[in-house]
Amino acid sequence: MKTMIWVICCEDSKRISMHSCQMLYKARELVNMDDGMISAICMHDIDDGILKLLTQHGADEVIYCKCEDMEYMQISRILDDMIQSSDNKPTLILFPATELGKCIAAHVAVKIKAGLTAECINIDSQNVGDRYQFTFTRAAVNSSILARIECINTEIGMCTCKENVFKISELFPEKQIPVLEWEIKSEYQYIDTARIIDTELAGPKKNNLALERARIVFGIGRGVKNENDLQLIKQVAEIYGAAIAGTRAVVEEGIIEKECQVGQSGISISPEIYVAISISGATQHIVGIKNSGKIISINNDPNATIFAYSDYCFVDDYRNIFKQLLITK
Repeated sequence: MKTMIWVICCEDSKRISMHSCQMLYKARELVNMDDGMISAICMHDIDDGILKLLTQHGADEVIYCKCEDMEYMQISRILDDMIQSSDNKPTLILFPATELGKCIAAHVAVKIKAGLTAECINIDSQNVGDRYQFTFTRAAVNSSILARIECINTEIGMCTCKENVFKISELFPEKQIPVLEWEIKSEYQYIDTARIIDTELAGPKKNNLALERARIVFGIGRGVKNENDLQLIKQVAEIYGAAIAGTRAVVEEGIIEKECQVGQSGISISPEIYVAISISGATQHIVGIKNSGKIISINNDPNATIFAYSDYCFVDDYRNIFKQLLITK
């Protein structure tokens, strides 16, 4: 019997987001074509364009349920019913680590007594006998370490996945796959017992698409002390067409804006080149840049942790290097 992996595509009621595509692609990488089945669970109608996108990113089948309201309790009840009614239950379920995705995952995990790992940055798989064992990686202990977690004493493992942590290398060939519709039942409806009276964003204020799509990114750390330092970096960045990002420390110092923060509590990026400027290399920042093509680090501390993750290392004051770059240009 094939290993079933479900990818819950619930970020939007009308389209498939890149976050869902990243999870599908990762799911396809986890199991072999012959003994693994990837199901995209969608909460809206499926047209030819969406179906093409799903197959290109690894889906073997699509199960959709038109859910206009995208309310977490209703979606949770639908998923619970799908799992309980399935003859071949999923071994692994992936959810987006959005507010909606995290609420749904927590509710479903309690209902079906499944293991749940939050905010995963990686998933590994290993053949153990006739089944797959999945290991989840996430930041832990105030983002100071990376923990590897396995679900035990449960038939179903679940995780929420941070956006942009799974890299898409190349698209899979298009193919014909089954598309099944799940009927919404009257018992999915419920009576409201609470309402949201206010919300406040705890993470970045908005998506920074320019930063997420940039080919070259200059990341700045604690060594960038003031506006003069920042202006020097911006001058060089403009020459090379680089975007500016930074660590939580420089955001808290007011050097750059919150939406430019990269790491566990910010966004994840995958540029072709990432230049780490006076960044120590704390785990919470590495989480956000691990998919970079090449990492170039500049730090005047020869023992800086960032060097262990770098392709090219420069032990120097970045000001010396950047002023020289301006002269040569």
